[in-house]
Amino acid sequence: MDVNHKTHGSVPESHTLPSLSASSAEEPDNEAFGQPKYMHGPRLWFAGGGIALSLFLATAEITIISTSLVTISRHLDGSDQSTWIITSYLLAFAGFLTLWAKCSHFIGLKLVMLISLAIFVAFSGGCAAAQTMSQLIVCRAFQGIGGSGVFTSCLFGFICLLPPAKYDIASAAGSGVLTLALILGTVIGGGISSSGAWRWVFLFNVPAGVVAWVIIWILVPKDFERARKAERSHVHGPWSFLTKADTVGCLLLLAFSILFVAAFEEANIRYAWSSAAIISMLTISGVLLAAFIAWEWSVANRKYWGFEPILPWGILRNRVLLGAILGCFLTGPAITILFIELPQRFQTVNHSTAIGAGVKVLAFGLGSPVGAAVCSLLAGRLHTPFVYLAAAGSVLQIVGAFLLSSIPPTLDIWPGQYGYMVITGMGTGISIAALYMCVPVVVTMDQGTAMGLTLQARMIGASLGVAIVNSILIDYVKGHLPATEAAAADPNLLAGFPTATQEEVRKVYAMGYNRQMYAIGAFGAAQLIAVALMWKRKQVRFVK
Repeated sequence: MDVNHKTHGSVPESHTLPSLSASSAEEPDNEAFGQPKYMHGPRLWFAGGGIALSLFLATAEITIISTSLVTISRHLDGSDQSTWIITSYLLAFAGFLTLWAKCSHFIGLKLVMLISLAIFVAFSGGCAAAQTMSQLIVCRAFQGIGGSGVFTSCLFGFICLLPPAKYDIASAAGSGVLTLALILGTVIGGGISSSGAWRWVFLFNVPAGVVAWVIIWILVPKDFERARKAERSHVHGPWSFLTKADTVGCLLLLAFSILFVAAFEEANIRYAWSSAAIISMLTISGVLLAAFIAWEWSVANRKYWGFEPILPWGILRNRVLLGAILGCFLTGPAITILFIELPQRFQTVNHSTAIGAGVKVLAFGLGSPVGAAVCSLLAGRLHTPFVYLAAAGSVLQIVGAFLLSSIPPTLDIWPGQYGYMVITGMGTGISIAALYMCVPVVVTMDQGTAMGLTLQARMIGASLGVAIVNSILIDYVKGHLPATEAAAADPNLLAGFPTATQEEVRKVYAMGYNRQMYAIGAFGAAQLIAVALMWKRKQVRFVK
């Protein structure tokens, strides 16, 4: 690999950005170092398939619940807690991404895949067996812990499967699996919920997860990630994990994530914005964030402590990487919100069935992989700078979101909104693919941790975004409907009201969902700040 750098894990601002040449397949070099060669042939395809299946299952759980939420809430009699079914998974998912990424440096990427997948499968079964809403929320949180490990290890695993000369293929494969999972999650959830057997929303992960676990265990080499030069010097042993793990940093980051998002989740639902509970959560989360940053700086600058910082200070000196992390934080809300809120809009406003809502969201879902494919083509084949692609994705997201905010509040679906959904989907697809492809190019060491940071930023942003738009919707509905009519928005209860009341409720909710699109447009506009951070005189691009 032709990389000009000094000793840090990121490319210094004054140096040439890495270029990946065809000669960087590194197989002869691997032999010299006694490291395994890259897999090829049927073993590569089956091992990649096991990793892809694992990533699909963990990602699909983000959206599969969106078309099942109404059914689950009715069966477990907990509509007032229903949003926590989504939020508990997202919070745990976001809070442990960087921790799992760091674990791979100590115990190896394959073992992280197997442990996290086992946790995910076990608590998927727990979710299916839950008898109360509280039990389900707790199991969803532990399911999210396992899912976060699967997510970060499998995404990085795709990059490690192939030599750097084929990085664009690996990136396209990872982005494709993510998008396909988000698309099919709504459809699968809707189909299962329509049959009334909502427990299979979680239970189907068990047999599929076991198959994926066995494939990874048998076919993926123990140290396959060390075929990459960048990762060779960073894999320690399990004992090192017990003695050098940055436990304090992990706990501070997790506590900040939970309190910060919980404040937005509970505001205007259980507590007013001005209440002591909300103010306390926001204040404490701010203190925890400051403590986390101070602690990580101390660990990074006091090597004699012996800890491996969860946030490597050196890689954050790279302005392009900072822009990518910020961009992921701001892109995460859009795609997650739309996959969750659009199906609920179709069910509440347009009286669609669960499966019907999932199918209608395919207009947005299909736009996203098209955008990711276009991005992979432009970046991998035409060498278009990542910053140009990120800017284009942001603009499309802004345009699409503000167009979606103007959808007529009618019971009949206005056909034009499908076109708006495609535009927004293409914008999010381009943005996410560009940022995801950018990170391993600008970081030559500690790539797993850098990927974990960007993914964690994305999921924290997604959790925060979902909480914000839910608050927007509830605030609007409470301000425009009596309490009894607002509660009637559950499609299973609305049919019992007079026709005029039904139409009024649906109209108010339609306007509330339109207001949510303003937030998505605002996130898209803020992405331009990340684009500005990524801008350089010599732009970052993928070069073979």
